[in-house]
Amino acid sequence: MDAVTGEIVVRVDRDARWYRWLHQALHRLDFSAAFRGSVTRDLVVLTLLAGMTVVCGIGAYMGFRRVLRSSGTLDAR
Repeated sequence: MDAVTGEIVVRVDRDARWYRWLHQALHRLDFSAAFRGSVTRDLVVLTLLAGMTVVCGIGAYMGFRRVLRSSGTLDAR
């Protein structure tokens, strides 16, 4: 509520809570106030980013090999 006018500024209902947990908390990794600005959060984020980089690299490698195999320039193994 607004302190001056008394009007409702933000309404938090069930949908707003779900949005906060499913979108903001998972994308920003800010589940608790202690975790928001800590080095631990940075390490978790960097670990997840490194893992996704590896997964994307493996997917690109597999796709590249498939394209080469379908074009006949790579032996089918």
